[in-house]
Amino acid sequence: MTCNECGGMMIGDGVTEPVRCENAEGWEDHEPDCNPIDCIISIEEVWKDIPGYEGIYQVSNTGKIKSLYGARGKLRKGPGGKILVPMTQRDRYPHVTLCKNGKGKHFTVHRLVALTFLGPRPEGQEIMHIDGNRKNPESTNLRYGSKSCNMAFTVDHGTNKVNGRKLDGYKANRIREYLSVGITVSELARHFAVSRTTILNVRKGKNYKTTGGENAE
Repeated sequence: MTCNECGGMMIGDGVTEPVRCENAEGWEDHEPDCNPIDCIISIEEVWKDIPGYEGIYQVSNTGKIKSLYGARGKLRKGPGGKILVPMTQRDRYPHVTLCKNGKGKHFTVHRLVALTFLGPRPEGQEIMHIDGNRKNPESTNLRYGSKSCNMAFTVDHGTNKVNGRKLDGYKANRIREYLSVGITVSELARHFAVSRTTILNVRKGKNYKTTGGENAE
């Protein structure tokens, strides 16, 4: 079984010993509000009314959008609903059209997810995709950040390798900067496509101690 955080193998049977990711050095390697056993549990899909469209449309934490009304404008009975099929526009983000009072309005899916699960976007901030994938609107993959931070995240993404490595001294310094402004170890591990242990080692100064340096391991 793999860890949803970093893709590593899960260790422990959950009975005689705790279940944890192989990339975690111990319980303290997980965020304070994260129990390692949560890593093996699939994300439970949660549906919420979209603000401004209560009782008409809902969005899930996995990025699905559904209409609670049928083709003739009648409320659908039961817990179901019609799942909308997003369309990808020139900006490469999935979009949907929501209708209310006979008027349609276009929205990016990640905007609706962020609004519903993260709350209103703070003034001057943008929605960031932690893993760099514009087509992944899961609530756990989104966060608000400044425009400069969002732009830096795009440039620093882990898929951009330097000399065959996902990290170099420059990116390590960027990681320390991100940590200093509150971006978590889990978010950085996902963003740079490395293990949590690698991020922790960078934070502790074990790897990439100077700009342009090589991995100490």
